[in-house]
Amino acid sequence: MTPGRYKVLPVEEIDLQDERFRIRPTGALDPVMASIREVGLIQPPLLVKREDRLVIMSGWRRVSACLCLGRTDLPVLIEEIPEDLTAFRKSFYENLSIRKFSPAEKADVLKKFLEFGEEPRILVRRFLPLLGIPSTRRHLDDYLGFAGLDEDTRLMIHEIQPDFATLRILAAMTRKERLLLRPFLQRLGKNRRKQVLSDLHELTRIRDVSVEEIMGGAELRTVFKNSQPPGFEQAENLRVSLRRLRYPRLSAWRERFSEKIADLELPSDVRIDPGPNFEGDEMSLSFSFRDGEELRDTLRRLMSLAGSRRIEDLFRVEHDD
Repeated sequence: MTPGRYKVLPVEEIDLQDERFRIRPTGALDPVMASIREVGLIQPPLLVKREDRLVIMSGWRRVSACLCLGRTDLPVLIEEIPEDLTAFRKSFYENLSIRKFSPAEKADVLKKFLEFGEEPRILVRRFLPLLGIPSTRRHLDDYLGFAGLDEDTRLMIHEIQPDFATLRILAAMTRKERLLLRPFLQRLGKNRRKQVLSDLHELTRIRDVSVEEIMGGAELRTVFKNSQPPGFEQAENLRVSLRRLRYPRLSAWRERFSEKIADLELPSDVRIDPGPNFEGDEMSLSFSFRDGEELRDTLRRLMSLAGSRRIEDLFRVEHDD
C-alpha cells in the first residue's frame, strides 16, 4: 500500500454526503477546535477517491471542526485504495490506535466490516478481540443487532455509554419505551442507569408484562405524570421506586431502618450501615473528623446515646413484618 499523497484542498472538493467509512457521530467538537486553533491540524484527514469524488476515509471530527472554524481549505492525505474493505480496515486501525470505541461504535464497526465483505469468521477471530469483545458468534450477532437499532436509540446509546449487559436490555425494549426512559437515564450516573434498566428487566420477567405496562402502572404514575424534562430528583425517584417494586421486603426494611436511625438522633456525621441486603448479624459504624477536638466531641455524643433503648430497635427491623 503506497503512502497517501499530501494536498491542500478546497472544502467543496470533498464529498461530505458520502459517509460509507464513518464510524461515530460527530460528538463534541470543542476540544478538536481548540487544538486546531492553537497548533493547527496536526494529523490531516485521510481521503480516498470513489467515482471521481473524494470521500472521507478517516477524520470526520477533524473536518467538521475545521468547517465550524470557517476553514475553506484543508490539508489532507489522499490514499489510493480501490477496495472499500481495505480502506475501512485502514480507517479502523487508525482509530483503534488513538482511542477506545464505545459499545455503539463497536456495533457500527462490525456492521460496516460485514457490509464491506469481511467474513464473519474473520470478525470473530481477529476483530472481536481487538474491540475487547469475547470471540464468539453469539457476541458478534448481539453487536450486529445493536447496530440495527433506530437512530434515536443509537444517539441515546452514544450519550449514556452503556456497558454490554445494559445495552442488551435496552435493545430488547421497544423504541417508545427507550424514548420514555431516555431523559431519566441522562440524569443518572452509570451505576444508577444500570440499576434502573436491570430492575425494569427483572420486573418484566417476574410479572410477565412489558416495560411500558410497568412504567404506566399506579406505582410509577406520579414519576411520569410531569410533562417537563425530569431533573435528577425525579430520575432518582424513578430509580428508588423501581428498586422498591423489585425488592419490596428489602425496601421496606431499609425504610424502617432509616426511620429507626432518625429516632436515635445520631450526630449528623455518623453513619450506621446494615450491609447491602441486611445479610449477617453485623453492622458497621463510621464517622469522620478533622482534628482531636472533633473526634472527642463525636465520641462524647455517642457515649450519651449508649443507654438509649432505641439501639435495640435497630436489630429488630427484619422481624417487624
